[in-house]
Amino acid sequence: MIQILIIDDQALVRTGLRHILDHSSEITKVTEASSGEAALSRCRKTCPDIILLSINLPGLTGFEITRMLRMSHPRARI
Repeated sequence: MIQILIIDDQALVRTGLRHILDHSSEITKVTEASSGEAALSRCRKTCPDIILLSINLPGLTGFEITRMLRMSHPRARI
């Protein structure tokens, strides 16, 4: 089964993606984060298989988060 982390500062985007993904039988868990800092914390706890993220985030940018996640979670698909 697949675990997904959605990283976006807009709640409407996260909610819409979650709604779509929750209807898949292959996805076991969808986690959300609204900032890069929160995303790094959630990744340590959940170890997602797939990470969907926005490039424009407050604080750490999507590019910075991607670099960090590639080092700490090399198996995750971003």
